[in-house]
Amino acid sequence: NINVGVAAIDNRGKVQIAVDDTIYREHRYDTSLEWHDIKELSYAQSRLDGLDQTGHIYSTKDTDPAYNYVAEKLKSYTEIEGISTDFDSYALLSKTGKIEAFSEKYDKSFEFFKEETSTWTDVVKAVNGKSCIVALKQDGTVYVADYNKKCGGSEITYDEVDEWTDIVDIADDTGGSIVGLKSDGTVVCTKEEIKGPDGCFVYNPNTFDVSDWNDIIAISQSTYSLLGLKRDGSVVATGNNENKQLDVSDWHDIVAIAAGDWISVGLKSDGTVVIAGDCGRIALPDVSNMKNLYVPTVKY
Repeated sequence: NINVGVAAIDNRGKVQIAVDDTIYREHRYDTSLEWHDIKELSYAQSRLDGLDQTGHIYSTKDTDPAYNYVAEKLKSYTEIEGISTDFDSYALLSKTGKIEAFSEKYDKSFEFFKEETSTWTDVVKAVNGKSCIVALKQDGTVYVADYNKKCGGSEITYDEVDEWTDIVDIADDTGGSIVGLKSDGTVVCTKEEIKGPDGCFVYNPNTFDVSDWNDIIAISQSTYSLLGLKRDGSVVATGNNENKQLDVSDWHDIVAIAAGDWISVGLKSDGTVVIAGDCGRIALPDVSNMKNLYVPTVKY
């Protein structure tokens, strides 16, 4: 999900893009069509990053030239297993289990994340968030490096994540809540306790409600919405439905999902793509020509 477009990997490891080019006349993602042997994509707002089978990272040019140096830094890495990127930060998981972190979001955040993640072990997935890096361990517990909390100015606390167990996946977007998928098919979500005017923590009602979710095998999160893929191939959704991106109740035979604040994207078992949402003055991406897409093996 690339905001108002779709990027996908096909059976050859090539990238396919669907986006309304009447608005994006600069064709900013076109260079990704030349990539090969790609196994993972990461949307970095104004840039698309891809990880190939050998552990090297590709990047399209950033629309803001001031951040092209981040793409150049990414290209310098080797032996990378997983990527989670933004235009000014990233968290990379190496094949040795080490995390490579970079951030310019806040003053001295780079030094903090580098020091904090250097002691983490047995990591199987790392996620780059707005003010934090989250990592899933082999034993089903979760690490959180929260820069705002470190500085003493945090409005959101993620302390409850320390108590999570039996986690098998964490959502790729941590703009607010941290969301985890448990081995029993249920989902846990941080409550986003926020400091009130008196300095005391108060409950934030805008957190995702997943209390009745079950039989979930995959999750995908955007800033304002959360999708859950069920064992039977259907999809559940919660959050803000301003752009009708939560209208997924009629989806079936889904094997992969990608949440977004404009559109939700689903990959079907036959390799075709379905979309829910509204892009406003921009036309919905035409996914009819996206063919022979890679269909992952669903882990039940």
